Amino acid sequence: MTLQPIRRSSVADAVHEQIRGEILTGRYDPGQALPAERNLAELLGVNRGAVREAIQRLATEGLVASRQGAGTVVLDFRQQAGLDLLPSLLVGEAGIHGPAVRAVAELRACIGADAARLAATRLTPAAAARLSACAEEMARATDLSARQQAALDLWQAVIEASDNLAYRLAMNSLTRAYQPVQALLAQVLAPELDDVASHQVVVQAILDRDADAAFTQARALLSVGGQALTAVALALEVQP
Repeated sequence: MTLQPIRRSSVADAVHEQIRGEILTGRYDPGQALPAERNLAELLGVNRGAVREAIQRLATEGLVASRQGAGTVVLDFRQQAGLDLLPSLLVGEAGIHGPAVRAVAELRACIGADAARLAATRLTPAAAARLSACAEEMARATDLSARQQAALDLWQAVIEASDNLAYRLAMNSLTRAYQPVQALLAQVLAPELDDVASHQVVVQAILDRDADAAFTQARALLSVGGQALTAVALALEVQP
């Protein structure tokens, strides 16, 4: 097979994004049927093939399902979808979504702390070298943006060192959720990112193979940013 250039976007992508947005913002309730493919095609001014492809993708994401006699029915994404939905939830057409921000804050703390614990028990020479390099990179960072990237690299290295596939996949989803608002979150997470010494303490605990200390120190460090993220989330939740 000869690989071909991939289009950056397509009609099906646009249809998928629109319908997904309608579902995630609650304009379609769980159990409600979507309009028929023909009607959607007419409403959106596209061909039925694009609508069909978009609906198939929505089904794969756990947002809709085809039911005999009812057509395509909206599912409750809270019960059916996976972590890959986080980026769409975090930033929507109405802006940043408070509950999703809080969820990310809590998830990153849980995964990061336990990954640090596992890393201390499963450390390999290659993982140790990478962690040391990441700690040095963070120490050299001279501004907030550079420290943010260095911290991301460091936590990726911790996840890799934990040798836990589920944590690696969850980290991928968190990273995709993080990217659209990365610059904004740098300001929110500044107290955590500026604490270079605590990042180095976490790395040293892992290098010392002290699992309890790695967990405790990582949890404490990530809680700093988590508290800031949660405060933002609560502020956003009370907005009309």
